[in-house]
Amino acid sequence: MGGELIVVNDLMQSGYVYVIEEPSGKNFHSDFRPELTPKKMLELGVFGGKYMTDCKDEFPREWFVNARLSSDRADPELNLFRVSASQPLYYPLRPVSPRQTFAVESALSFFLLVRDHEIALGYDAE
Repeated sequence: MGGELIVVNDLMQSGYVYVIEEPSGKNFHSDFRPELTPKKMLELGVFGGKYMTDCKDEFPREWFVNARLSSDRADPELNLFRVSASQPLYYPLRPVSPRQTFAVESALSFFLLVRDHEIALGYDAE
């Protein structure tokens, strides 16, 4: 299968590679039914606006147009509910990628339809 090859080099990882094989937001696994798009999550200030501030080049520019972001550190005032909604980086769900230990990163990856069997929560996408 072909697709867009993404090479990630940011503050959390270097040389991590994945392939986008489907159109953004299309052809999800039947069990994956997101309520919000990544763009909307960023507009709502997920993780106090600190989430993904160092990896914008990896994702579509339009996701960040109205995003509530903080350049310094998480700011609960940017979050829709005005509460801290972050877990520490040492709170791993599984060791695929430092960012993919968070549900939001998994949702973003699914939204781009990353067909990486390690990322796809155990589903065989083929």
